[in-house]
Amino acid sequence: MDDVTELADLAEEQEIFDESKKLVMNIRENLSKSESESTDQEIIESIPIEKVPYKEDQYQHSFNINRNHYKHIVGVKGTMLQKLCSETKTIIRVSKKKKHVVIIGSIQKRIIHAKRRIDNLIQNSNNKLSFTHFISIPTNVSEVQQHFLKFKEDVLINCDKEATGFDEDMFQKPEKLHLTICMLHLLDDTDQRKAIRALNACKKEIIDPILQEKGPLTIEFRGLKCMERNSTKAKVLYAKVQEETGLLQKIADQISKYFVQQGFSRKEHDNVTLHMTVINTFYLKKKKQKFMHKNFDATQILKDHENTYFGKINLSTFHLSQLTAKSADGYFEATAKIEL
Repeated sequence: MDDVTELADLAEEQEIFDESKKLVMNIRENLSKSESESTDQEIIESIPIEKVPYKEDQYQHSFNINRNHYKHIVGVKGTMLQKLCSETKTIIRVSKKKKHVVIIGSIQKRIIHAKRRIDNLIQNSNNKLSFTHFISIPTNVSEVQQHFLKFKEDVLINCDKEATGFDEDMFQKPEKLHLTICMLHLLDDTDQRKAIRALNACKKEIIDPILQEKGPLTIEFRGLKCMERNSTKAKVLYAKVQEETGLLQKIADQISKYFVQQGFSRKEHDNVTLHMTVINTFYLKKKKQKFMHKNFDATQILKDHENTYFGKINLSTFHLSQLTAKSADGYFEATAKIEL
């Protein structure tokens, strides 16, 4: 009898079987061929589930949650929590004050199933939250700012604002020029501390090994591109990154993946779109947003600045930046920095 058959026999519900099967497959991916025939007991032992001391036939798994996730796990008048308990045949206790969850059950696989259901609820709730921070590379050095201001001046002189729907307020502020690696939702101080540790881990495990082998990186910005497919309905224009070795792309992709795995970001594409935003309709002042279109015709701007040079930087730092706060120099306030 193979593993899948054993799981099917043991599972009391089809959903539990599906979750257990996925768990078996995930574990097998990380095992050698000689270890591929894992038993159910080995799988159970790999999950951090402890026996409840006051009941010999009961098991438990406990973990912390963010206060913002409480309502998504419990639901309106406790309906979601009741559903979880009923469908997984477990007892689930959620403390809003202590930000703590305890899952208790007589069969360990039921606890695993309940934990995965809660993880999915948390991930879905995260996807609906507004971003609070982002990993950035500041590009606001003097050379880049000067070239950006020349670009801005040229656009304002030559762009037919009335015909295109363009407005001066759509320009990025020169002191805030940056490369975005990934967007984050950090809900409290605990999340921020974890994100700081994650950024330091990225330096040690990703950035340093690559740069030590290949040397320092110089990043050049040349040419303009529209984030949207239809340039007549543009919202974001950005300066393109020119970095021939491809190492910056590799670093960015791995950092983004790391933060997705930590639960602080969400995967939107296989690769990070390296971009230095120079124009964004989001920058429009709120009073203008009510009366203006949320896009503009960027066709002529893109044509005129197909090969415009925006300057270059030496890669020297990564920031864990706050979206809504700025520092004394006008750049985004940093929750943490790593210097290379």
